[in-house]
Amino acid sequence: MDRLIRDIKSVGDYGEIKIFSGEGNCHVYNNSEVYDALKEAKDRGVKIRMIIGPIISVAEETGETYLSELAGEGIEVFFRPCRHTLLHYRVMKDSEKIECYVEDHHPPMERGEFLISDKNGIWAQKFDSDFDQFIEAYGLKHSENLMEFVPLRPSEIELLKKKSRELNKSLDYLKKEDIVDILKL
Repeated sequence: MDRLIRDIKSVGDYGEIKIFSGEGNCHVYNNSEVYDALKEAKDRGVKIRMIIGPIISVAEETGETYLSELAGEGIEVFFRPCRHTLLHYRVMKDSEKIECYVEDHHPPMERGEFLISDKNGIWAQKFDSDFDQFIEAYGLKHSENLMEFVPLRPSEIELLKKKSRELNKSLDYLKKEDIVDILKL
């Protein structure tokens, strides 16, 4: 989490942060330091966009996520109808630099292996472009109220992982309605 906070704070005024995430892990995005760093960046004019879904991770105790507050304050959260991504990454750019941090594909609520950190190189430019192309190719729209997502607590995500393994279904290709159906079993 320290690396994420440092990356967010490193973006200069009026820069941009793009985060391609899985479920918006509540252990990360409900952390007050991460929330404060994102809010402070937004207040400095940094454009922040995230792609997550179809699951959104919420706190076990409260069933809430800070992402809903951040979305209401102008951070663009895009709903992805399937998880189907090989990598999770973030791009930080401003007038001085373009930088990326990339993790390997991993199951929900787990941490991926670090793959790439690139500053002002081909990888940072590639992931910056890929993010925009993904939004355009899938016609993603940002959501201010996060109603499109399936909000699941960590224990429910673990149950979903277990049931999907039993049914021999990959979580990566399940749509919202598939997830709801599996959890009803």
